[in-house]
Amino acid sequence: MTALAYILLTGGVALALGAAVGVMLTRINVEAFMAALLKLIAAGNRDRARKLCAAASTTPFGRIAAAILDAAARAPADLGPDLAVDSMRDAFTRSRGTELHRIRRLGLLALLGAVIAAGGMAAAVHVGLGDFWLFGPAPVAAGMMLWTWHAVQRSHREVAHAGPRLIEALTSAR
Repeated sequence: MTALAYILLTGGVALALGAAVGVMLTRINVEAFMAALLKLIAAGNRDRARKLCAAASTTPFGRIAAAILDAAARAPADLGPDLAVDSMRDAFTRSRGTELHRIRRLGLLALLGAVIAAGGMAAAVHVGLGDFWLFGPAPVAAGMMLWTWHAVQRSHREVAHAGPRLIEALTSAR
């Protein structure tokens, strides 16, 4: 039973830590990215804007912005701006759903890690392990889970705010 408590505590912390690192690696400064992207679009440098999105392709918002730019490039100009706007909105909706689902999975992974660490803490209480094993790993896992969940929610807000701004900029640049 003691070994099980150690395994649950350390495994839960490792799972929560892995999710937190995964969220950190997918974060981007959306405001700075959008400022550079909008500047390139206003100057008419859509190819450089695509290259910027390709450079940020490891981040969810970089992939969402690339999908919007691709939809704007594929929309035929002779059919009117409404078709292009609808195409960009559809691309935004599809890519946002995909990317936010990926981010949400990291939040759920952190939650699972915190629950496993709490189970290990309960096993440690049952076995009678020392103070460190009772108050060390489980609160750390819970803290990482809360930070990860906060970062996931922040990503949701950033995407919801920046995506329509990008569509508006592309529409006015046509």
